[in-house]
Amino acid sequence: MATNKNTIAKDGNPLIDQNFSDLISRIDERVKILIESHKDFDEQLKEILDTQQNLNNRLCSLELKDVAKFQDDLHTLSERIAILSTEESRKDFSELRNKAHALEIRFENIQMKLNNHDSRWNSIFDAVWKVALMIITGFILYKLGIQAPPS
Repeated sequence: MATNKNTIAKDGNPLIDQNFSDLISRIDERVKILIESHKDFDEQLKEILDTQQNLNNRLCSLELKDVAKFQDDLHTLSERIAILSTEESRKDFSELRNKAHALEIRFENIQMKLNNHDSRWNSIFDAVWKVALMIITGFILYKLGIQAPPS
C-alpha cells in the first residue's frame, strides 16, 4: 500500500506520520497473515475435496457391484460357520487334535528307536572293521616275518 507523501508532509506533524506508518505496517502484516491463512484454508479445502471425491468413487464402485451375490456369499459363509460351531464338530476337532498329538509322540518314539538301531549297527560295523584291520595287520606282520615282542 503506497502512501502519498504529499498529504503526510502537509500536516508536518512527525507524530502523526509515525502513527500513520505504524498503522500501515500493522495493516500490511495482518493482510499477509490473512493471505497465508487463506492459502492454508485452500490447501485444506483441496484435501477435503480430494477425500470426498475418493469416497464418492468408492461408493459408486460398491453400488455397481451385485448386492444379491454378496448376500448369497454371506449366507453361505454363515451356514458354514454354523456347521463348524456345532458341538459335534468341536468334539471331532478335539479328537483330531488328540490323535495328531498321539501320532507326533509315536513318530518321535520311532525316530528314537531308529537312531538307537542305527547307532547299534554303527557300533557293530565299527567293531567288525577293527577286527578285520587287526587280522590284516597280523597277516602282514606274519608275512614280513616280524615277531611279536615277548611279554
